[in-house]
Amino acid sequence: FPSHDTPATLNTLAVSNIGLNFVTMNGEVTDYGTSPIDERGFVWDTVSHPVNPGNIDHTLTAYANNNVHALVSMTTGTFSYSAAVLLANTQYYYRAFVHNYAGWTYGEEIAFRTISTPTVTLLDETNVSAVTAQLNAVITYDGEQLCDYRFGWDLHTHAADANLYATNIVTGK
Repeated sequence: FPSHDTPATLNTLAVSNIGLNFVTMNGEVTDYGTSPIDERGFVWDTVSHPVNPGNIDHTLTAYANNNVHALVSMTTGTFSYSAAVLLANTQYYYRAFVHNYAGWTYGEEIAFRTISTPTVTLLDETNVSAVTAQLNAVITYDGEQLCDYRFGWDLHTHAADANLYATNIVTGK
């Protein structure tokens, strides 16, 4: 007998909390269909899969990774997953998915990139005397200078009392 259940509908939302090797993936169920949602989650990969997987189990898609939350829910709304152990400075592609009695439904594919590792460039020391020196460094991220660091050092100061000065040059990073 054919099923009279209707599939759920959902959107893949933009990621949040992007780091070197982690990100929070977000999705939203806009209509749960005519039967309870029993699974929801995300599939992701470093290769784009622009064609929607269709009504197949998340473990059978072309995506290399997946996460699933089993639940029984007849509600709409947002859900998320914190993915860790990702590669730094890497492009990823992901989709949200849900399952109900009508089958599997996938949202659109969205791309994101994890951040790259900042670069620290040590500069020449300044204000050198017989007992003190100022050590200098510049931290850059994706070619932008984030901040200057000056490290205070003194023969007569315990390491726990050393001064660390930071001047923020670029805000919002």
